[in-house]
Amino acid sequence: NLSALRQEALEDFYRQLPAAGESLHVVSNGRFDYFHFLPVTLRLLGRPAAEVYGSTWTMSRPNVLDLLRLLDEKRIGTAAIVTGTYFKRRETAVANTLLEGLAARGLRYRAFANHAKVLLVGAPPDWITIEGSANFTANPRLEQTVVSNDADLYAFHRAWLEEMLGAA
Repeated sequence: NLSALRQEALEDFYRQLPAAGESLHVVSNGRFDYFHFLPVTLRLLGRPAAEVYGSTWTMSRPNVLDLLRLLDEKRIGTAAIVTGTYFKRRETAVANTLLEGLAARGLRYRAFANHAKVLLVGAPPDWITIEGSANFTANPRLEQTVVSNDADLYAFHRAWLEEMLGAA
């Protein structure tokens, strides 16, 4: 399927995690979805992630279903996702699939005026932060991404995500 082909494109160069304190900088041409960093990172870790946080403006249905599958396969212990309100207005069915899927698993979701693109994969002693310009969708344009293994950077992003998840 197309999603698997896109993930293979990412695996062509993303072959190992950055060491603690290091970062990998990527400029991509739309051959893979930004979300694909999650399953590839999990494969490179070789163990389940204790937690995953995601922030995006919008998300595609295949990637929502992949997230829920990774949770059901116990490759992720817990997850929380924030999106933009645009996602809920424009992609109502997909947003409802995400909201209902996370709620059924006792997990959190919140939409607000959000355009930040961050993915956190916590699997101590690795603290993977993925920051970039792309959404959790197919991105047929030039996008930049930074993959870091840094506990302080992870904690910074986790703190504001927790703040936004708790906001009324």
